Amino acid sequence: MFSSGDGFRTATNGIYRKMATFNLYGSNLTWGIMDAWAQSYYIDQAPSIGGGTAMRNMAALQFKNTELVPVTDAMWNAAWNVVANCNELAQQAAKADPNLFSGLDGERQMILGEAIGLRAFIQFDLLRIYAPSPSSVGFGKDDRTFIPYVDKYPSYLSDRQTVSYCLQHIIDDLKKAQSILLSVDKSASFSMESRFIQIYNGESRFLGYRGYRMNYYAVTAELARVYLYAQKADEAYAEAKKVIDVVESKKWFAASTS
Repeated sequence: MFSSGDGFRTATNGIYRKMATFNLYGSNLTWGIMDAWAQSYYIDQAPSIGGGTAMRNMAALQFKNTELVPVTDAMWNAAWNVVANCNELAQQAAKADPNLFSGLDGERQMILGEAIGLRAFIQFDLLRIYAPSPSSVGFGKDDRTFIPYVDKYPSYLSDRQTVSYCLQHIIDDLKKAQSILLSVDKSASFSMESRFIQIYNGESRFLGYRGYRMNYYAVTAELARVYLYAQKADEAYAEAKKVIDVVESKKWFAASTS
């Protein structure tokens, strides 16, 4: 898999495809059981909503219901599968020969940064689901453990950690990904000017559509989100301002008026 640039591209695309499946962001981590849990639906009046009885049980907060548990277990397992794949990809990209890639070291760095950013992104959502928020207990004031933070592959047995431990590792990974992707997305070869446009041919087509991937600004926005969750408002504002400023100057991420 990792003996060629194509292998690295296949592994990267595989992670995004896995994240888009029903068990993850194709349903359950967006409009699916998470929205049922948030009481976004009036379930009694919408019996045909996807998920059926699982959605009803989640809305009723019946977390141990035998029809809901297989759904949440599948979500949990799929999420950690993505984390494992991100960790393997990051480790392989960190030591790969740049000459394997048509985009040379810039493409290698792009894949490395995306893998690190994605593993932090999905573990942050797992933390929000399976652990109390800092606003409810105070950042660093709760020594209970909930989920692990996994940044190595393979990892056969990972100890559960505190919320503050996980948040600090998420922040550290996002800052690492941000530093890597800053040079990538501001270079001429990987220009964000073509963020939503496929203008490349051949092997270099992988370098297009940066606006739909874990690019520098996506990592920066996620870092702002994590800082805010961790009750670090000043740091959250500083990161959010970077995205706000580029919207005002470049109009890259402005909402459509059509």
